[in-house]
Formats: sequence, structure tokens, C-alpha cells
Amino acid sequence: MPRIIKSKLKPRMKKRGLNELRKAYEELDRTARTLIRTDYLLHRANEKFDQQISQLHALHRIGSNINSTFDLELILSGISESMTKDLDFEKSGIVFLEKNSQKPLQSAYTGFSSMEYRLFLESFEELLLPALQQEDVYLQTAAFAPAAWGRFLSALSVSSLLLLPMRIKSRLIGFIVGARTHVTLRLSESERRFYAMYATQASTAIENARLYEALGQANLTLEENVQERTKNLVEANERLRELD
Repeated sequence: MPRIIKSKLKPRMKKRGLNELRKAYEELDRTARTLIRTDYLLHRANEKFDQQISQLHALHRIGSNINSTFDLELILSGISESMTKDLDFEKSGIVFLEKNSQKPLQSAYTGFSSMEYRLFLESFEELLLPALQQEDVYLQTAAFAPAAWGRFLSALSVSSLLLLPMRIKSRLIGFIVGARTHVTLRLSESERRFYAMYATQASTAIENARLYEALGQANLTLEENVQERTKNLVEANERLRELD
């Protein structure tokens, strides 16, 4: 009867096969992790790229306003619409202040109800003006807001409120507001720089419109003065003829 000799190589081969399988699995796992991370980074890069395109489009829109009209009402409404269309704010507004008293003089808004926006303007001296004097880009969120701001944001039905002061030679001439209703907004340094640039562009457009309006008023006054002087000269000449 032949003897059956068990090979001592089979367990070793089996162990080697398991090791190779484990290595292959680990390699596949590393590759999968790399692909997931690469996809995530590409997604982030695309989001950032889309955001930069939107920001450039917003700056272009304001630049177009500067070059196309000196109508202050059209400029205000155009900037407010740009905040919602180009920069994805659900609610936005822009306020032009009186030159001497720093009180709201003229404004436009998008997304706010009339009651919400009235409440917004009524809170100017108590909340908004101190905030505008603090920073060039002021952000307040419901998640981290002090009590007064928390009540204010709740009344406006927003989670994040962005304020952009507009200045000409350090003088506050107005401000822009953008609000997100369900997002806790966080700003990177590059985003802060963009919003500061955006407010500067808006300031230039509004100041140009104001100067154009002032120039038109000055020309009108000058024309009225010339007509008055001309009338006086005609009357004086008529009196001289009568005396001659």
C-alpha cells in the first residue's frame, strides 16, 4: 500500500498567497483613498473657480453701472440685484446716506419684505452704524451673535448678515448688505479682500452719480442766474432809452 506524503510547501504557498492578496487589497485601498481625495480636491477647486468667476462678474456689473449711467436710483437697484444674482445672497440691499447727518437717504433692496427692510433701517443707529465703523467687512451670524444681534437676525429671518461700508476719502457715504437665510457664512481672507474691493467699486459708482447730479444742479442754477441777469440788463436798457 503506497504511503501518502503530505507536502510541506502547501501551507507556505497558501500563506504567501494570502500575503500577496492582503498587499493587493491594501494597494487598492490606498488607490481608492487617493482617488477620493483627488475628487474632493477637484470639487473644491471647481467650487473656488466658480466663485471667482461670479466675483469677477459682480465687479464687471458694477463697472458697467459706472460707465453706463449716472442715475443714482438705477445704480442702487443694480448693485442690490448683483448681490443676489452674482454672489448668491437670498436678501440684499444698499443704502445711500445723507452727506452731513449720516442718516439713510435713499436705498434699494431685494429679497427682504417691506416690513423686514423697514425694521432693518430702523436699527441703523443702534446696531448698523457702530458695526460699519468697526470693520471694512463686517459679518454677524445667528450662531455666534450677541443677544441684541440675535434678536435682530431672527426678526429678519436670516442666519448670516454681511455689511460692507462704502467710503469716499474715509467718509462713510453708505453701505451694502447681503444676507443668507439658512447658511452660517464664513469668510476667508481672499473673500474679505474681494468684498472690500466690491464696496470700493460701488462707492465710486455712487459718488460719480452724486457728483454728476450736483454738477447738473450747479449748471441749472447758473443758467437761472444768467437768465435773471439777462432780464435785468434788458430792463435797464429799456429804462436808459426812456431817459435818453
